[in-house]
Amino acid sequence: MESNSILDGVKIEKQVFTGDDLLQMNNSIPDEEMAVPDIDHLTSGLVAIMEYVERDDIYELKNLNPIAFEEHLAEKFPEHFDRYYSTIMTLINTKADNINNFIHMINTFKEVRDKGKNIDLEYENYKEHLAEQFIYPDHGGKEEFENKMKNSQNEKKHKKKKHKK
Repeated sequence: MESNSILDGVKIEKQVFTGDDLLQMNNSIPDEEMAVPDIDHLTSGLVAIMEYVERDDIYELKNLNPIAFEEHLAEKFPEHFDRYYSTIMTLINTKADNINNFIHMINTFKEVRDKGKNIDLEYENYKEHLAEQFIYPDHGGKEEFENKMKNSQNEKKHKKKKHKK
């Protein structure tokens, strides 16, 4: 998916979900299945996993031996764990803000599936939603951020021209 977003190449320091997190799947899955995950299957599996990891014994395992914890989840939930590893681990180790972003992403996938919205456009909208939450506030707002990016790009071009001479 090619993008011309001003956010391309911007490193986000805070942990956030991306469309790629949910679309990460085994290479053996056909391309047509990768476009939009089965939302009902995904959410039911994630709910089951999240409820399971809240058990005292599993929570203790996570804290005492994270590697054994991951191996145990992979054995207990192989279908979901293999297909949605990064999403599962992010949810397990996340803060409330990211849960809200995950819910927003799930709702976006439902709109793509149910209302026929364009997934590429919705992905760009989702990236913008994250930028409004995590990037723009640190730079004085969207307009100020875009000005800083343009100035930075102009400085790089100027340095290249100066260096060529």
